[in-house]
Amino acid sequence: GCLRPVLWKMKRTASILAAWLLSFGIQTGSAARVEPAPLPFPVHIDTEISTNCILRIRIGDGVSRTFAFTLDFDATPSNNVQIAFGHDADTDGVLSIEETGMTIGWDCGAWFVNGTTEEADCLSETPTVRDGRKALRFELLLQADGSPRRLTIRDGENDLFQALSASLPAWMCDSSWDLMRLTARGVDAPNECFEAHIEPDRMIFLLR
Repeated sequence: GCLRPVLWKMKRTASILAAWLLSFGIQTGSAARVEPAPLPFPVHIDTEISTNCILRIRIGDGVSRTFAFTLDFDATPSNNVQIAFGHDADTDGVLSIEETGMTIGWDCGAWFVNGTTEEADCLSETPTVRDGRKALRFELLLQADGSPRRLTIRDGENDLFQALSASLPAWMCDSSWDLMRLTARGVDAPNECFEAHIEPDRMIFLLR
């Protein structure tokens, strides 16, 4: 005789919780996913090739977000594959060096990350294996005011740039960034795959 009221109470509680979570998801905003077109074929051997893609970063608006991207490619000790982020000041659809805020990727057998502000240094780390399929995973958690909270950069299962993660610089992400540029140099085909996500920080509250 007491089983039916208990089940009804559980269903009602679950419905309220589902509705609340749905409402919370709508209020925090939807995620943004960016995937540039594949790099074109070079016209000449050892010629730089690149592709630009619009990027929209909403930070500092009172919502905690995660800025994450992955870069997969065939690495060699002689090629260069990198992704750059910045603000297209002259609105020509091409991210120039002067407009770049951060560049990260692979260069001649080593990982590197470079901020273009005066206080930023170019950091590099050389893995044990310098060729083959590589996968860079970048994940930066941003606080509600847009400042960096936690950074993880990995080459597969190996952590990269741990000193950078321990002391987060402000140039790791900027609300003015609206363009990114994927570039490859070298005679070897990069066979690249890039994907970026900018989404609200996942938080789940359980109410009883």
